[in-house]
Amino acid sequence: MAPVEAYDEPYEDLNRHEDPNEARFEDLHDDDAPYEDPTEAGFEDSRDDYGPHRIDYGPEPGAVAVADAASAPTGVHVFKDLIAALSEAAPAGKAAFATELANFLTRLPSAEEESVTQASKASRAVLYLVAASRSNPGDASLSMPAMCCLVNLADMGAQEQLVSEGGLSLMIGAIAHPDAHTQSFAMAGLMNMTSAGHAGVLAQLQRAQPELERLMDSENEQVRHYAGCTIHNMEHFRRIQKLSTPSTPPLELQERAEKVKVLVGERQEKELLERWGADSMQRFARGWLARAQVRKLLCGRVLAIAP
Repeated sequence: MAPVEAYDEPYEDLNRHEDPNEARFEDLHDDDAPYEDPTEAGFEDSRDDYGPHRIDYGPEPGAVAVADAASAPTGVHVFKDLIAALSEAAPAGKAAFATELANFLTRLPSAEEESVTQASKASRAVLYLVAASRSNPGDASLSMPAMCCLVNLADMGAQEQLVSEGGLSLMIGAIAHPDAHTQSFAMAGLMNMTSAGHAGVLAQLQRAQPELERLMDSENEQVRHYAGCTIHNMEHFRRIQKLSTPSTPPLELQERAEKVKVLVGERQEKELLERWGADSMQRFARGWLARAQVRKLLCGRVLAIAP
């Protein structure tokens, strides 16, 4: 397995990737940049920045448009409408609404991210996305956009909601997903989830670390990249936690300290008993001398009175 390079800061890749219908990703910072296939030899993904990033699902042919996110006056209303439509749709129709939601979150302005994450928490959007994905795990047309939504919500700071409503569990379960796109999205989600050092995230991912390390040898460049970044983030925040937590002495030192404590207590008790005995003897001696002097004095007076 290739070694994981250590970094001093959590991973952050601010590029947004697009995946229309093929395994291709686009750097949206450069509108003229050509598509590149991460499975092709020579593909390179920048590691210049460290932290979460948003992925671009891209338009899906045949998607049902509930609202035009680009021209909507507020993203919160569009988001709520899409979640309501997703929750009420029949199983066969959920994929279209999940795709629209993925496209909407991809193009959401940064200024509206906080309000949308609050709306997501209030509407339990993650729970609906997880339930829809689990209802038909073999349907890539549903699992892929649903996973993309979870990844972008994690990028916006909804890690706590993703932990409590099953989003992180779904990502961990998709580490070995048969669909390459869904697997890649899940790995990007784990990178985003670990970028903030959330304690619940690190605790759940602890059990999945062997699988993440195995994916460092994956043939998919994106999967290797995200797996390495996730492992790096986990180690980064473990080091921080270790530095901020008072160190615990080794077990042998703790046992030795307990023995010393017992011995000191026994010695102090012995010294108290010895001191009490000495004081008692001194009090007895002083009393005996006082009584002897009184008897002597009385005897002297009696002899003086006698004829």
